[in-house]
Amino acid sequence: MTILALDIGKKRVGVAISHGIIAEPIKVLDYKNYFSSLEKLIKEQSVDLVVIGLPFSASGGETNQSFFNRSEGEKIAKEFDVNVEYVDESYSSVAVDTGKKIIDDEAAKIILEQYLNEKKSL
Repeated sequence: MTILALDIGKKRVGVAISHGIIAEPIKVLDYKNYFSSLEKLIKEQSVDLVVIGLPFSASGGETNQSFFNRSEGEKIAKEFDVNVEYVDESYSSVAVDTGKKIIDDEAAKIILEQYLNEKKSL
């Protein structure tokens, strides 16, 4: 099963992929035109599932960004006829903060690793 993970932001979209049990960061896309790049990736890699990170507030509630990401996920599912699932990404960007800037594809990798670990524990 091929899984693509997305760390969606309003400027950039980090992308990671897994063809099994290992997640790899692959690229950072400009949000303005990420849909066309995403379509190409989904087709070339025969993606079965797209996992999207959802940032929650400190109290565990949905944020404006998590609502935005769900909306993007719905568009992706409809446009590309692919299953979409979500995972809590609240700390993925913090985990890869280099002190200068966030590495979006590394954040996507962490989102994907979290998803894979959650599925493995079930």
